[in-house]
Amino acid sequence: MRKPSTPTEGRSPFLPLLLIAASLIMVLSWNLAMAWKQKTHVDRTAIQQEIQLDQAVQAEAKLRAIMTDLLELAKTDADASAIVKRYKIAINESAGK
Repeated sequence: MRKPSTPTEGRSPFLPLLLIAASLIMVLSWNLAMAWKQKTHVDRTAIQQEIQLDQAVQAEAKLRAIMTDLLELAKTDADASAIVKRYKIAINESAGK
């Protein structure tokens, strides 16, 4: 009498393992690509923030110079003095250092 065969009898486990390995490689490759994309985006954002920070520092220096000139002018000019009093303009020497 013949023994009943099972569906997996005589088949190699190579194909299922190959499919699992290929799937794993695809998932890891996709994750690596997304991580690389995020790193590139973060690097670009950091560069843009540095540029904006430099622009803000330059604008602050210009504004500080204008305020200093206005305060000096307010000592001798009534209109400048009125502007300083109206907007309560003062330079805080400890700020920004």
